[in-house]
Amino acid sequence: MTQTKIAQLVNPEVLADMVSAKLPKMIKFTPLAYVERELVGQPGNTVTVPKWVYSGDAKDITEGEAIVPDQLTTDKSTMTIKKAGKGVEVTDEALLSGYGDPLGQAAHQISLAIANKVDNDLVVEAKKATQYVDDAPTTGAALDKALAVFADEEDARYVALINPEDAIALRKDTVKEWVRGSEIGANIVVSGTFGETHGVQIVRSKKVEKGKGFLVKVSAVETDTDDVAKYGAFVINLKRDVAVETDRDILKKTTVITGDEHYGVYLYDPTKVVKFGGNA
Repeated sequence: MTQTKIAQLVNPEVLADMVSAKLPKMIKFTPLAYVERELVGQPGNTVTVPKWVYSGDAKDITEGEAIVPDQLTTDKSTMTIKKAGKGVEVTDEALLSGYGDPLGQAAHQISLAIANKVDNDLVVEAKKATQYVDDAPTTGAALDKALAVFADEEDARYVALINPEDAIALRKDTVKEWVRGSEIGANIVVSGTFGETHGVQIVRSKKVEKGKGFLVKVSAVETDTDDVAKYGAFVINLKRDVAVETDRDILKKTTVITGDEHYGVYLYDPTKVVKFGGNA
């Protein structure tokens, strides 16, 4: 008689594929960031990130006058690669009983836990932005004040990350201009968007403090250099794919499943973010 063994049910490679497929979709703020995978397989835990600086508009040149060249310069910042991990323990009875899908649930919870950690780090990075307004994101006037900080000369797409309570207050204040998230259609940036008002898509998150929040410009403008247009406000660097490992506890007859991801999140272009609620 052929025996079904626990080792046959728990395949780390299959679980790793499941988690890797789920993870990008479960990072809620992924649409606000560029996901970089060029670091996969490269050594080192600290990455220096260069950024070209716009050298300014062209100037009038009279006949016979020499063009004075401007120097191309770059800003740079460093990003530390971190490791986020999550583990679950599954009993043999749960695996063999046929009740539900314990392996699928393990993959789901590991993916969700790592995705939430990446989202948390993106909010931390957003707090490093230097542009801000003192107003809480609860009125249309506050949105307009934040938009004025950008002083854009062309149309762009904007997303505001705010606390759910502030989002309710904002909808009440701008009820005549409010567009439900389900009505935005193909132009929606972040899945689950609450609505749109004053040209800004509103995304609710309990990761953001009440009275605070962030207005993010998510589309490129004419004056953006190639790298700024590519990367936008935030970059999520994945050092490698999710690693899933299993280990048996022969005394308890359980299987421990762990997953970890080496990654980094950083604010690439602070000029594309405006904070609500002051500079604290």
